[in-house]
Amino acid sequence: MVLAIILSAAIVSAGRPVWADDLNAATTTRRGDVMPNASGFFFDDNGSLLTARHAVEGCGALYVLKDGRVSRAELIAVSDEADLAVLRTAVSPYLTAVFTKDDRIRPSQPVFTAGYDALSHLKDRATLMYNGVLLDRQPGPGEVKVSLFSAADHGASGSPVLDEGGLVIGLIVRREMAGAGRSEVVAVSAPAIKRFLQHLGLAYEDSELAQVSPLQARAPRAATLMVGIICG
Repeated sequence: MVLAIILSAAIVSAGRPVWADDLNAATTTRRGDVMPNASGFFFDDNGSLLTARHAVEGCGALYVLKDGRVSRAELIAVSDEADLAVLRTAVSPYLTAVFTKDDRIRPSQPVFTAGYDALSHLKDRATLMYNGVLLDRQPGPGEVKVSLFSAADHGASGSPVLDEGGLVIGLIVRREMAGAGRSEVVAVSAPAIKRFLQHLGLAYEDSELAQVSPLQARAPRAATLMVGIICG
């Protein structure tokens, strides 16, 4: 069952945390930059985007950050089966997500995922291919787990997980510490995401074809798909 919600949004100056264990998250840095509490990514040309449900529940207002500009957002729907939500903005995306049509889990597949804020400040973004691998453990129904080569960053909830072809295979919803500076993150799988969108009657694109060449960096594609989410 999916609970559909329509809300109006307003400008906000403070937000709520993305991670349940990060209760003091702020939306501004010491330099005065806006710091999003979560991430999201576009899946159609109408400004519709996906994010994690827990990142937007209980928000008095919603805002998205893209390329230094902040825009209002509406919460369109949340799922009561998975940690998923759909927002809509007036932002025109340069690129929209293409989901994998292959629903099989491929352990040890190299993947890329990062929060919008961290990705925006990543110095080697233009050349970064991967930063994790897909694990063979399923944390729960409709979920996959990724082992990251470094600690998960603030605001990663709602980030897409891109496979080696640049196709979206999941959406990050929580993290688990794995020791030695590494993290394991849990993502809602592409099949579960597509079922949610189908239930809502929302169009999306999926494919078996790679969206990037074998030697093309995945980080720039992820950055183009993504926005930062601010919850007030």
